[in-house]
Amino acid sequence: MHRIVKINIYDIIYDYKEASQIINNACNRSEKMQVTGMFQSADNIFISLEESLEKNKYLFAKFSSPDEDDLLVEIKNRYFNNFSFIGRIEIDNDIWGLFYS
Repeated sequence: MHRIVKINIYDIIYDYKEASQIINNACNRSEKMQVTGMFQSADNIFISLEESLEKNKYLFAKFSSPDEDDLLVEIKNRYFNNFSFIGRIEIDNDIWGLFYS
């Protein structure tokens, strides 16, 4: 099974926890699913989901700086706190990441 979830980028800014919960709800219905990819259009994020045996928790997080070195440090820090990096999006010059645990 395959599903696409569409989230408006401004919903992430307004309430990133609720935007994250949209993904978590889509992944944890009767058939468990996982994020397998994402892409950004001008106003939306499209999240690709496929069937999975695992249950993951997904979370959008804003990076503190657009600097490459800072981004790498934040990704590593989140990894050591049990959050793996899926991908990045840019909203109004801010960089956001999608992570899972």
